[in-house]
Amino acid sequence: MRSRYRERPDYRVDLLARTNVMTAWLGETCLARSGACLTVDEQDHGLVVYFPPDAVDFGTLEPAAERTVCPFKGEAVYWRAAGREGPGKGRYTGTAR
Repeated sequence: MRSRYRERPDYRVDLLARTNVMTAWLGETCLARSGACLTVDEQDHGLVVYFPPDAVDFGTLEPAAERTVCPFKGEAVYWRAAGREGPGKGRYTGTAR
């Protein structure tokens, strides 16, 4: 994969460190909780919260088959709530578990 910043030096991806505690819930199940999240504000996209890997309860998730590559942020590996169908997927960028 090749970075696209050379072709699009105006493309904006802002990383905002968060110190307040953020929690991801699915119904009554806590999927992740951390006071060290990043909020990513990417041009032409909505805000996305990234939890540190050690803040995610991977026991409640299963890998999804989907993987994507962003020329600005890199590879994304997707996870879904274990035993569920539908669009409830989340991205995990980094080392696959």
